[in-house]
Amino acid sequence: MVRTLNLYLNPELSNSWREASLLVSKAAGHGMNHACNLRHWILRFLNLGKFPLHCYGTFNSSILQDEDIAQAIQLHLLEIGKTGYIWAQDIVDYIAKPEVQEKLAGKARTTIHHRTACRWLKKLNWQYTWKKNGMYVDGHERKDVIQY
Repeated sequence: MVRTLNLYLNPELSNSWREASLLVSKAAGHGMNHACNLRHWILRFLNLGKFPLHCYGTFNSSILQDEDIAQAIQLHLLEIGKTGYIWAQDIVDYIAKPEVQEKLAGKARTTIHHRTACRWLKKLNWQYTWKKNGMYVDGHERKDVIQY
């Protein structure tokens, strides 16, 4: 922001407002969008006195980090898996249930997107595969006992 103002306010250079922001943006390795952001941030500071917030490294955590919720989803998927196929839509429908929404209590929206459910399946270590004979979905592997 300071560099943009220096280029714009320097009478020897005679850069326009747009040119100054674009030069600073290009020097930093960015493009036209960043130049527009620079102008926006400067005007916001001049009008409101507020600097832009630095959001690098901040992100929304997943509700799957709550072990109780992750376990409830796992149990729901296990119940469905006993009788047939598991789809990402099963998670979407489960999260939309009123009793689940009461458990979440503001931790998640009332609905989740299908793509989010696909990512959750991957995080919960579910794979798209055919169910095979002798495959145990509860995580326990048992050896067949041969009786004579």
